[in-house]
Amino acid sequence: MTATARTDALRLLSPAERRREIAPPPAVPVEALAGEAPMLEKLRQAARRARAGRQMSLAEAQACLACPGAASGAAEVLVRVLAEVLGRRPVFHAPGARMASFDEAWLCRCRAAQAARDSDSLALLTGRRVHPAMRRAFLDLLRVV
Repeated sequence: MTATARTDALRLLSPAERRREIAPPPAVPVEALAGEAPMLEKLRQAARRARAGRQMSLAEAQACLACPGAASGAAEVLVRVLAEVLGRRPVFHAPGARMASFDEAWLCRCRAAQAARDSDSLALLTGRRVHPAMRRAFLDLLRVV
């Protein structure tokens, strides 16, 4: 190993270089999400409306959806709860974008598994991302959307 190669390996990256070294989060083409594209657009529009609003707890969301006629706002309620469910703010692209973020694709796949009554896939999808105490309430919310 030469002296310049050794110093290059030990050199600290500047903030600009660090940003270039980090890989972008995975994106999925919307066409790959089969029949979930309409739900994805609905969630994207709800995320755009809810981004300036406050976040909701899961208990508040369940109370909101218990009211008659509340199913029309279920997408916005789901978007406001996701930060608590996932432990971080989810990534939503603008409505009409051709690529879906990891969070959007995950939601679509959860919804598809739920519609197909595929409990094994649903357990795999939610197992690491959703706390067990929140899983049932989250799946109830997702079912309403």
